[in-house]
Amino acid sequence: MKRLFGAAAVAVVGVAVGAGGMHALHAQSKLPVITVSEITVTDKKAYDEWLPDVRKRIADSGGRLLAGGFDKTTTIMGEPPPNRVVLFQYDSVDAVKAWWKDAGDSDVTAAEKFGTKFRIYTVDTIPPK
Repeated sequence: MKRLFGAAAVAVVGVAVGAGGMHALHAQSKLPVITVSEITVTDKKAYDEWLPDVRKRIADSGGRLLAGGFDKTTTIMGEPPPNRVVLFQYDSVDAVKAWWKDAGDSDVTAAEKFGTKFRIYTVDTIPPK
C-alpha cells in the first residue's frame, strides 16, 4: 500500500513539475507582432516599380503579408487613412528591427525621393487563451 501511494506521489510531482516547466517556457516565448504601414502614394507608377523588390526583402526577413492595398480601408470614425495601408506579421519585434536595419530604412528613403510618405509602427499580438 505504501508503494502505491509513493508511486502516485512521484507521478503527481512529475506532472506538476512538467506543467510548471511548460508554463515557464510558454511565458518566455515571444509573440508575433504586426507592422502597420500607412502610406501616402503620390506617384503610383514609381511606387509600383519600387514595390516588388521591397516586398521580396520583407518576405526574406520573415514578414508575412496579412492585409492591405490601395484604397482597401473603410473609415468607421475619424479621418480616413492614407490611400495605402498594409499589415505584415513578423515573429517578433526583434525581427522587425532587423528588417528595418537591413533594408527597411533604405527602402523607405528611396520611396520618399519620389514623394511617398510613410508612417510605420508595430502592434503586439495577444497571447492565445
